[in-house]
Amino acid sequence: SGTLVGNSQNEKIAKQSFHVESEQDVTIYALNQASLTSEAFLVIPTDALGKEYYVMAYNSDGKTAGFSLTGASTPSQFVIVATKDSTVVEIQPSSATYVNGFSTQRKILQRGEVYLVQSLISPTNLYNDLTGSLIRSSEPIAVFAGHQRASLPFDMFSSASRDHLVEQMLPVKSW
Repeated sequence: SGTLVGNSQNEKIAKQSFHVESEQDVTIYALNQASLTSEAFLVIPTDALGKEYYVMAYNSDGKTAGFSLTGASTPSQFVIVATKDSTVVEIQPSSATYVNGFSTQRKILQRGEVYLVQSLISPTNLYNDLTGSLIRSSEPIAVFAGHQRASLPFDMFSSASRDHLVEQMLPVKSW
């Protein structure tokens, strides 16, 4: 539905990841599929991960009815996955997040734990975008960014396609 109220995973540590090990080189693609939408991306191996990232997401898509947001509003977002225990992560959001606003966040994640951050959508800021958020960590992490259900192409006046967007971010060291 896109409704953010009551979202139990937004800006809370969760245990929802996959760990793949192989003695041979493998290529891993991830696929997210739901009713009327799907998205796939290439997964970067752990030896190519880093400790510093800038998020490239997609602007939020706020919908209003009068002066109130509707359940069709969907956020810009990113998620962090820890690869080692006791990983200290610092997040400097480029725009307000749903739970912590503009505050810099510091979290300690254990291996395999994930941390989802979604943008704050308000009637005065319908298109909040987390692109440019800076993430630093004490250990290598994986960062995935995109949008819950983006209107594509972006057009405020038509009923565009509503698709989930996700890509794994490359660390700054790889630029």
